[in-house]
Amino acid sequence: MQKIRIKRRKESYDFWNFKEMLSYLWSIPLQFFPYCSLEAAKDNVKTICELIIEIASSERERISECRDVSREKAFLTRTKNNAGNLIKIIDKKKSANNIQVLIYDMILSLEGKALLPGFGFCTKIHKDKLRGNPEKQSLLKGY
Repeated sequence: MQKIRIKRRKESYDFWNFKEMLSYLWSIPLQFFPYCSLEAAKDNVKTICELIIEIASSERERISECRDVSREKAFLTRTKNNAGNLIKIIDKKKSANNIQVLIYDMILSLEGKALLPGFGFCTKIHKDKLRGNPEKQSLLKGY
């Protein structure tokens, strides 16, 4: 495995793991969400998706010469497909919050820590029916 270096402004980041590098790339547009408009947020995410598709394609071509790399090739193909699907989905979103949720879901699923589907919170004692997934709420509100 070779070291991957990303230079951003005056800082450089070294990654030994392809998944860590992808998580970092997905997190770049999240830093600017509070300061940019919806269209700028969509453009930032689309640019990162296109970059990830390009990186996954070149990495897949590089490892295709080696033996016994079917698991890595499948992972790179899934990554390319997920980024391509996100480009299509992103145009339909009407708030930056929804785009932010999609990116957090991508990062968590990439790390194997996807959110629990259908997991909500309410208490039977108080008979309240709070809607939503507590994992998503804590990510979005920063609890």
